[in-house]
Amino acid sequence: MKNLLRKLPIEIYALVAPSILIFFGFLIWAINSVNQVTFVELFVKLNYMTAILANFELQTIFIFLWSLVGIYIIIYLIINLRNRVVKIPLAVSVIKSLMAVTIFSNVMSLTLGLSVTYLFYSVSGGRVLEFTLLIDKLERAIWGGLPALSLINFFSGTMVESIILYTYANLLLVFCPLIVMLAFLNKNIFRQTFIAFFLSCLIALPLFTVLPVISPDALYIAKVFKADNVNLPMPGDFKESKTFSSYKDFFHEIWISDDNSFYSVSSIPSLHAAWGLIILLGIFKIKKKILSAVFSIWFVFNTVGTFYSLQHYAIDTITGLVFGFAIFYLAGRLMDLETKYYKGEDWYCFFDFLGRFRVRHPTR
Repeated sequence: MKNLLRKLPIEIYALVAPSILIFFGFLIWAINSVNQVTFVELFVKLNYMTAILANFELQTIFIFLWSLVGIYIIIYLIINLRNRVVKIPLAVSVIKSLMAVTIFSNVMSLTLGLSVTYLFYSVSGGRVLEFTLLIDKLERAIWGGLPALSLINFFSGTMVESIILYTYANLLLVFCPLIVMLAFLNKNIFRQTFIAFFLSCLIALPLFTVLPVISPDALYIAKVFKADNVNLPMPGDFKESKTFSSYKDFFHEIWISDDNSFYSVSSIPSLHAAWGLIILLGIFKIKKKILSAVFSIWFVFNTVGTFYSLQHYAIDTITGLVFGFAIFYLAGRLMDLETKYYKGEDWYCFFDFLGRFRVRHPTR
């Protein structure tokens, strides 16, 4: 048994096992919640929440990797058979490693996605309103209002607004190609970034449970508490362009149900801000100047987009950045911890296999 435990990578202990435990914890909570919800409702809603944990994008990554590995294995076997050197065991190890990573990534994605859905359905509306008004009051005390409104009025209808909103709404379209790119450039940085992404979701879930806060959009525009006749402070006037309106409708479709029985309470800390910083830190560790410069610009737009879109308060964004930095650092320490016990085969050996086919330029 001890030898078996030493053969499991840190992802199993730090991500897969905790995500399964948290899932069952939220399942028990949902069963005993006043707001009863069926499994059918959960899975239907989870369909609309694919953006939360990159379910669609995650599948795209692995479809690409499986296709690439498949092509490389065929080439590899053809080359070896021509040389009359049969090395099938290596191909088998590569397939096993990619299969293992695919399985535990999908297990985490599904269990965390369902846990988030349970939380959004089961959380007490009274607690949500209490904490949201507290954060709203704190935001106004610090900034003298909602900072996003001034920016919206300034950039409304401009190309800058389109870039900000597109960057924010499509963060995962950047994250997924980046993950594949990191796989070719540096396996350890790939692992740290991948671990940090899931670890941020895992640790944020208890925080969202303790401090459930909805977005300014849900509070003031969607008015999820309008049936409770709650007196809200005036948010302030702002110009809503067609671009802003289309993104607003998109966010409402994902995060808020028509009858307001389901709404996102994942505002503080902002995972979007955290993920953006995790991506940037991964790029910085590669030490590629052009990539670092490009992603630094992207990072600014993504960070501003978190509160410009009214999906977060500015406070959420700041705490999200601090959270993201801490998570990326923690992911690195977990990988260091793995070196002290791990005695198994490399679960990520398929990246080394892909590396065999890189084009190498001769030294001049």
